[in-house]
Amino acid sequence: MSGSLAGSVTSVTWRRNLSVPLWLTLGCVRLTLIRHGETHGNVQRLLDTAPPGTELTDLGRAQAEQVADQFADAGIGAIYVSPAIRAIATGEPLAARLGLTPIVEPGIREIWAGDDEMSPSYEAWVDYVKVVRAWWAGDFSP
Repeated sequence: MSGSLAGSVTSVTWRRNLSVPLWLTLGCVRLTLIRHGETHGNVQRLLDTAPPGTELTDLGRAQAEQVADQFADAGIGAIYVSPAIRAIATGEPLAARLGLTPIVEPGIREIWAGDDEMSPSYEAWVDYVKVVRAWWAGDFSP
């Protein structure tokens, strides 16, 4: 049978990679991304990208509680957060409601602003957005 794989595989041995959580190997997974609540850096318009970052404001903590209210019955089985204080604090109310512990995953993070970190400058923000857009488009040139 030209162009066909029929009969070309006689047996398949499947072994689960134990470094991958079982729920990832079982089929469909719904990924819900939730942005952190308002931070003191947001209020001050700081380019705050590097952990640990700034804390949530009172409003940010209230927003985190609203997230817990909204997603309490969504069937969430795990909560992964970045190492940023704002992400951990946003995930904690929902995790507590679900009896989960947020998993801090260092690979979940923003693109760092480098020398412009914590800058309130409009120009720094514009440059940062330009770089992120270029990277999104596949342009990784310096």
